[in-house]
Amino acid sequence: MHIDTSATVISNKKIIPEHYKMEIYSPQTASSAKPGQFIHIKTSRTTSPLLRRPISIYMRDKKRGIISILYKTVGTGTSLLTEYKPEDTIDIMGPLGNGFPLGDEQNRIALAGGGVGIAPLVFLALEASQLKKQVIFIQGAQCKTTLIETRELKDAGCIVETATDDGSAGFHGFPTELLKKYLEKERIDTVYSCGPTPMLKTIKKISLENKIQTYISLEQKMGCGIGACLGCACRVLVNESQGSTYKRVCADGPIFPAEVVVFDE
Repeated sequence: MHIDTSATVISNKKIIPEHYKMEIYSPQTASSAKPGQFIHIKTSRTTSPLLRRPISIYMRDKKRGIISILYKTVGTGTSLLTEYKPEDTIDIMGPLGNGFPLGDEQNRIALAGGGVGIAPLVFLALEASQLKKQVIFIQGAQCKTTLIETRELKDAGCIVETATDDGSAGFHGFPTELLKKYLEKERIDTVYSCGPTPMLKTIKKISLENKIQTYISLEQKMGCGIGACLGCACRVLVNESQGSTYKRVCADGPIFPAEVVVFDE
């Protein structure tokens, strides 16, 4: 783990309504980050709000020493992030978390994300493409105007599919439905997903029905971000005889095999 307490904002732009992309100069973070990891970011220059915000790494440029984050304004903390300007100093911790497994056995992979949940999947898709993996990237959104641009993925050779709730762009339906259609007709080695909890529940169901290796990234409110406060614990299965236990999303995750995660009904 690297902790960089003084990084520099390169850019901070609105890309669609309520969604922003921020580029941050942090060479050591950029060089060591893995897809699925996050930074713990201090959103204010004061003590309010007190807690940092965990935000997935969206992209990185090793040569330029830059990481990018994708965030949506949903409260005080993320609204404060929009006020940062180029050359401002920003306080971050990272990269944190375990990252997505990506080995030799994952040759053809499918990634399914919804909303800002696509952020760690974009990072994964770009890295997998560099390793000559075949990547199917499925992005879900409410409508055409809330879809996030994925030009970089297309340029990298990924197959990019979109699904919108209202049918205004791409497949009319949820990304999970589009994923099921792919699994019915093609061989996929591993599925990766990040998004709203209802979506992840469905992804788990699909993975069990199709007996396919699946990893999901859990989104959870966090306190310390390094596993000390236990504020982000989630329930996971150990085995049939031992039942379940609790794991820290920040330190043991945020990536877990889908089949072990216990979702509350």
